[in-house]
Amino acid sequence: MTILKFSKFFGSLGQTSNTLWGQLWFVAETGELPQGVVMVTYIKNRSLNDFNRLVASVQSRGVEPATGIFVPEFVKHSGQKPDDSGVVKPINYYSLKWSWNERKDWGVIDQAAAVLSDTSNQSRMIDLEGTRQMVCLDNLSPQEVSCLMAAHSSSDSDTLTLPANGNMSLPPAEDRATADLF
Repeated sequence: MTILKFSKFFGSLGQTSNTLWGQLWFVAETGELPQGVVMVTYIKNRSLNDFNRLVASVQSRGVEPATGIFVPEFVKHSGQKPDDSGVVKPINYYSLKWSWNERKDWGVIDQAAAVLSDTSNQSRMIDLEGTRQMVCLDNLSPQEVSCLMAAHSSSDSDTLTLPANGNMSLPPAEDRATADLF
């Protein structure tokens, strides 16, 4: 897949509350997904950690990760989780293990660059439904991220806000509207 945009979020999606999420806007290049269509997905925990590790590894070689092809592979895990009545039951779940390949066909990158150079296209890469219970962490300071996560780590609330302590404020909306693109 060619990743067009990556952002980090904190919040709730589905049955998972108050956790870190990676939002990936991408175009599939092979496989069963539609080709040439911009799609969005969310990753968390193992999948997000493995993705971050891979990006750091590629960058450490002096290579821009966005110039390559990201290849996700599902890995099955087993564990235990209490059901609604508190009975611990076995569960299976999947995470993504990521690999990265150097690109041989640059046509997709040229198309992606053309799409991303148009600011109206960038503004369309917003998922209001998926992120309605999340806060985008892009362009927040480490202190703001830490305060946000600490304020909600023991909370069941679906409303996310930064603590109002007088010493901290969010950047203006136009500064955090979109994430840095690779």
